[in-house]
Amino acid sequence: MLVLDWISVSVFSGVGFLALSLVPIVQLLRKTRSRQLRRAWLWLAIMVVGFIVGYLALIGLMPRNADVVLFNLICVVLVMGGVLVMSVAILALRTADDVARLVHLEREVIIDPLTGVYNRRYFSEQFEREFAFALRTDGCLSLLVIDLDHFKAVNDTHGHAIGDRVLAVVASILSESMRASDIVVRYGGEEFVILARATSPEVAARLGERVLNAVRAMKVSCPGNCTLSLTASVGVASRQPGDTRETLFNRADAALYEAKRAGRDRVIIGDVAFCDEPPLERRAEVRSLSSGVV
Repeated sequence: MLVLDWISVSVFSGVGFLALSLVPIVQLLRKTRSRQLRRAWLWLAIMVVGFIVGYLALIGLMPRNADVVLFNLICVVLVMGGVLVMSVAILALRTADDVARLVHLEREVIIDPLTGVYNRRYFSEQFEREFAFALRTDGCLSLLVIDLDHFKAVNDTHGHAIGDRVLAVVASILSESMRASDIVVRYGGEEFVILARATSPEVAARLGERVLNAVRAMKVSCPGNCTLSLTASVGVASRQPGDTRETLFNRADAALYEAKRAGRDRVIIGDVAFCDEPPLERRAEVRSLSSGVV
């Protein structure tokens, strides 16, 4: 028959706190996506179970005739150990929830809710940072400004719901078509911007052509068994000596409007920028690209 003396009460109290600590640990295991963190929390759960077994073993192993001070100290340590583990587990869970909320809020601030790509605010921050880096290292930086051709007709004919679907599909296509280092932004309305880091004019021109091909191949279904196909116009500009962010963006924007005036569905290179003074034959090649459609 089990006698509930001070050591038994202390052990069962410690076991209770340890058992309660498993609840937030299990929740953390469910929420954590990182394999390393999941492995760490799993090991902690196993250790807690081991402590519970060890605590229960103390009921029969702990001598009752030990020194009173030492006996009481051990009992306090047993209880406080369980409280400590439970407190750490609860604190870790609350911290993880707070971090998740912050990440969600940050995502809402920088992500366009309709298309899922970055918004204009994020572009402004990254453009400033990347331009400063390119200026400091005398590196290349290119902008692609993209506008869907005759998009207003889509909204007028099929409604804004279909127009929103088209924008979402285009954003997805742009994200899949670009490199991992490129930043795709919905700048406003049906206009998108791609911030291409460390990208020369030649490479930027090829990226623009890739955008055109991806949009041309796009098919968006709409009610009535109809399928929408669109084209896009792209303006490209690359950093030049003496540039500011404003002049670089304005040249890309002007190139976009030149593409519109020239008949749409094309890439126009707004200027020629050079990195590390390329040889004359390369300059001639770039000039030929800047004269019209890529």
